[in-house]
Amino acid sequence: MNVMADTPALPSLPVTALSFAASSRLRHRELENVDDGALAALVRLRLRLERAHGWWVLGGIFAALASVVVVGVVVDSRLTFGAYAAAVASGTVGLGMAASWLQGSTFRREARRIGLSTTAADRLFVVAVDADHWLKVIERCGLTVSASDIASFVRQR
Repeated sequence: MNVMADTPALPSLPVTALSFAASSRLRHRELENVDDGALAALVRLRLRLERAHGWWVLGGIFAALASVVVVGVVVDSRLTFGAYAAAVASGTVGLGMAASWLQGSTFRREARRIGLSTTAADRLFVVAVDADHWLKVIERCGLTVSASDIASFVRQR
Protein backbone atom coordinates (compact mmCIF):
# COMPACT_ATOMS: atom_id res chain seq x y z
CA MET A 1 0.00 0.00 0.00
CA ASN A 2 1.43 3.36 -1.08
CA VAL A 3 0.74 5.94 1.64
CA MET A 4 1.71 8.92 -0.53
CA ALA A 5 -0.70 7.90 -3.29
CA ASP A 6 -3.58 7.50 -0.81
CA THR A 7 -2.99 10.87 0.91
CA PRO A 8 -5.05 13.62 -0.65
CA ALA A 9 -3.08 16.68 -1.76
CA LEU A 10 -3.85 19.87 0.06
CA PRO A 11 -4.79 22.77 -2.13
CA SER A 12 -2.21 25.55 -2.12
CA LEU A 13 -3.09 29.15 -1.64
CA PRO A 14 -1.95 31.74 -4.17
CA VAL A 15 0.33 33.57 -1.73
CA THR A 16 3.77 32.82 -3.15
CA ALA A 17 4.48 36.54 -3.55
CA LEU A 18 4.16 36.86 0.22
CA SER A 19 6.60 34.09 1.01
CA PHE A 20 9.89 34.92 2.72
CA ALA A 21 12.05 34.09 -0.30
CA ALA A 22 9.95 36.18 -2.66
CA SER A 23 9.74 39.14 -0.31
CA SER A 24 13.49 39.07 0.32
CA ARG A 25 14.09 39.17 -3.43
CA LEU A 26 11.76 42.14 -3.75
CA ARG A 27 13.57 44.09 -1.05
CA HIS A 28 17.08 43.58 -2.39
CA ARG A 29 18.08 45.57 -5.41
CA GLU A 30 20.85 45.31 -7.92
CA LEU A 31 23.27 48.10 -8.83
CA GLU A 32 21.11 49.22 -11.75
CA ASN A 33 18.14 49.89 -9.45
CA VAL A 34 19.95 51.99 -6.84
CA ASP A 35 19.92 55.77 -6.75
CA ASP A 36 23.08 57.37 -8.17
CA GLY A 37 23.70 59.37 -5.00
CA ALA A 38 23.47 56.31 -2.76
CA LEU A 39 25.73 54.31 -5.05
CA ALA A 40 28.32 57.12 -5.17
CA ALA A 41 28.19 57.38 -1.37
CA LEU A 42 28.90 53.65 -1.11
CA VAL A 43 31.85 53.97 -3.49
CA ARG A 44 33.26 56.86 -1.47
CA LEU A 45 32.74 54.86 1.75
CA ARG A 46 34.66 51.95 0.24
CA LEU A 47 37.51 54.24 -0.74
CA ARG A 48 37.65 55.76 2.76
CA LEU A 49 37.70 52.28 4.27
CA GLU A 50 40.49 51.23 1.92
CA ARG A 51 42.60 54.26 2.79
CA ALA A 52 42.04 53.68 6.52
CA HIS A 53 42.92 49.98 6.35
CA GLY A 54 46.57 50.48 7.23
CA TRP A 55 45.64 52.66 10.19
CA TRP A 56 43.25 49.98 11.44
CA VAL A 57 46.02 47.38 11.33
CA LEU A 58 48.53 49.75 12.93
CA GLY A 59 46.03 50.59 15.69
CA GLY A 60 45.50 46.90 16.36
CA ILE A 61 49.24 46.34 16.60
CA PHE A 62 49.61 49.24 19.03
CA ALA A 63 46.72 47.88 21.13
CA ALA A 64 48.39 44.46 21.21
CA LEU A 65 51.71 46.04 22.19
CA ALA A 66 50.02 48.06 24.91
CA SER A 67 48.40 44.91 26.29
CA VAL A 68 51.83 43.24 26.47
CA VAL A 69 53.19 46.24 28.40
CA VAL A 70 50.22 46.16 30.79
CA VAL A 71 50.57 42.42 31.37
CA GLY A 72 54.31 42.87 31.90
CA VAL A 73 53.66 45.46 34.60
CA VAL A 74 50.83 43.58 36.33
CA VAL A 75 52.04 39.95 36.18
CA ASP A 76 55.00 38.92 38.31
CA SER A 77 55.73 35.63 36.55
CA ARG A 78 58.26 35.81 33.72
CA LEU A 79 56.91 32.58 32.28
CA THR A 80 53.38 33.96 32.07
CA PHE A 81 54.63 37.23 30.59
CA GLY A 82 56.74 35.39 28.01
CA ALA A 83 53.87 33.11 27.02
CA TYR A 84 51.50 36.05 26.71
CA ALA A 85 54.01 38.07 24.64
CA ALA A 86 54.55 35.10 22.31
CA ALA A 87 50.79 34.59 21.93
CA VAL A 88 50.25 38.28 21.14
CA ALA A 89 53.11 38.29 18.64
CA SER A 90 51.60 35.27 16.90
CA GLY A 91 48.12 36.76 17.08
CA THR A 92 49.08 39.99 15.35
CA VAL A 93 49.18 38.09 12.08
CA GLY A 94 45.42 37.84 12.34
CA LEU A 95 45.03 41.59 12.78
CA GLY A 96 45.26 42.16 9.03
CA MET A 97 42.56 39.58 8.44
CA ALA A 98 40.42 41.02 11.22
CA ALA A 99 40.79 44.53 9.80
CA SER A 100 39.79 43.29 6.33
CA TRP A 101 36.79 41.46 7.76
CA LEU A 102 35.70 44.53 9.74
CA GLN A 103 36.11 46.70 6.66
CA GLY A 104 34.00 44.34 4.56
CA SER A 105 31.29 43.96 7.18
CA THR A 106 31.03 47.73 7.62
CA PHE A 107 30.62 48.18 3.88
CA ARG A 108 28.10 45.34 3.51
CA ARG A 109 26.01 46.67 6.41
CA GLU A 110 25.74 50.05 4.69
CA ALA A 111 24.98 48.41 1.36
CA ARG A 112 22.22 46.30 2.91
CA ARG A 113 20.83 49.41 4.59
CA ILE A 114 20.07 50.93 1.19
CA GLY A 115 18.69 47.61 -0.02
CA LEU A 116 21.47 46.13 -2.16
CA SER A 117 21.51 42.38 -2.55
CA THR A 118 24.44 40.46 -1.09
CA THR A 119 25.90 39.64 -4.50
CA ALA A 120 25.58 43.25 -5.64
CA ALA A 121 27.24 44.47 -2.44
CA ASP A 122 30.12 42.02 -2.89
CA ARG A 123 30.52 43.06 -6.52
CA LEU A 124 30.48 46.74 -5.58
CA PHE A 125 33.01 46.10 -2.80
CA VAL A 126 35.51 44.82 -5.37
CA VAL A 127 34.71 47.24 -8.19
CA ALA A 128 34.74 50.38 -6.03
CA VAL A 129 38.50 50.10 -5.54
CA ASP A 130 38.95 50.47 -9.32
CA ALA A 131 37.13 53.79 -9.13
CA ASP A 132 39.88 55.25 -6.95
CA HIS A 133 42.40 55.55 -9.80
CA TRP A 134 39.74 56.81 -12.20
CA LEU A 135 38.60 59.49 -9.72
CA LYS A 136 42.18 60.67 -9.14
CA VAL A 137 42.81 61.00 -12.87
CA ILE A 138 39.60 62.98 -13.41
CA GLU A 139 40.28 65.26 -10.44
CA ARG A 140 43.88 65.90 -11.59
CA CYS A 141 42.46 67.09 -14.89
CA GLY A 142 40.57 69.75 -12.95
CA LEU A 143 37.15 68.26 -13.55
CA THR A 144 34.54 67.52 -10.95
CA VAL A 145 32.98 64.11 -10.74
CA SER A 146 29.25 63.92 -10.11
CA ALA A 147 27.39 61.12 -8.36
CA SER A 148 25.91 59.98 -11.66
CA ASP A 149 29.43 59.73 -13.18
CA ILE A 150 30.59 57.51 -10.33
CA ALA A 151 27.46 55.38 -10.53
CA SER A 152 27.85 55.02 -14.28
CA PHE A 153 31.49 53.96 -13.92
CA VAL A 154 30.66 51.34 -11.29
CA ARG A 155 27.69 49.96 -13.22
CA GLN A 156 29.79 49.50 -16.38
CA ARG A 157 32.37 47.43 -14.52
